[in-house]
Amino acid sequence: MNVTEQSNVTEQSNVTEQSNGTDQSNVTEQSNVTEQSNVTEQSARDLAILEQLNLDYNRADQASDAERFSEFLAEDFIVQTPGVTRTRDEYLEYIAKPRPFKDLALIESRIRLLGDVALIHGRARYSLVSDGSVQEALYTDTYQKRDGVWVCISACAIAPGA
Repeated sequence: MNVTEQSNVTEQSNVTEQSNGTDQSNVTEQSNVTEQSNVTEQSARDLAILEQLNLDYNRADQASDAERFSEFLAEDFIVQTPGVTRTRDEYLEYIAKPRPFKDLALIESRIRLLGDVALIHGRARYSLVSDGSVQEALYTDTYQKRDGVWVCISACAIAPGA
């Protein structure tokens, strides 16, 4: 539930309690501030975790670190890159091989937290090993919080040469 949805639920709760004829507005307001604060604090923690996972994803990609990927890719993970769809196992096998690029750098990213799902949209720059040309890639990674842990369930990249 995002902050806007939480706010709407809180407003509905206030109306319900006030219509019961009891004046609990101060208690309700304090409770709502606490609930919203907890949602905001949790969202901030989730965003920090997701930011780190995004950095880890990019570092592991550059370093062919299949072991690190195995720690945060969901068992049902699917990745799509131009012309190819891979399962988790296929991707781990692929990522363990030497990368066809170097100097991978994250240019920008945006995280959209949607309850227990998050989308990370990003843009990265890299150089192809084959000819040294500089390329840019766009990607969207989808994470889901499962049993309190964020895991990557899907990735899609538009990445020439990668």
